[in-house]
Amino acid sequence: ALPILILEVVRVRLLFAEHAVPAMSRIIAACCLLQVYVSAVKPVYQGKDKQPVSGCRCKGGGKDGDCGYHLGAGKEDEPWCRTDYNCGYPSTLFTGSWAYCNKGAVERRRADDGKFYNSYEFSKYYRDEGKQQWQK
Repeated sequence: ALPILILEVVRVRLLFAEHAVPAMSRIIAACCLLQVYVSAVKPVYQGKDKQPVSGCRCKGGGKDGDCGYHLGAGKEDEPWCRTDYNCGYPSTLFTGSWAYCNKGAVERRRADDGKFYNSYEFSKYYRDEGKQQWQK
């Protein structure tokens, strides 16, 4: 799929060059093509030795290896994690893979009102102070 994407980008660049489209328009078109490619990627559910599985396992070990919202890393309204065995979606900027995970598996912490919230709920409620409140 990636070689096809590269050929399509080259074709679009040649088309734009013929019509003298400004550079910014070419950049926007290339970004749109990349978005279409990324959204068309389907997750691969595989385990150790590439056997088929019904779901992926989070790598763990902290940071984005654990199931969480990972605020500031792109899609913030769904929990996700880095996965083992290249299971799930291939990473676009880094090596490895990732998958959405169960909202019930996300870490929750007690807020000032005594109730438990996840990091996404902290960021929505506390806004600019969400990260500070989460790390308290």
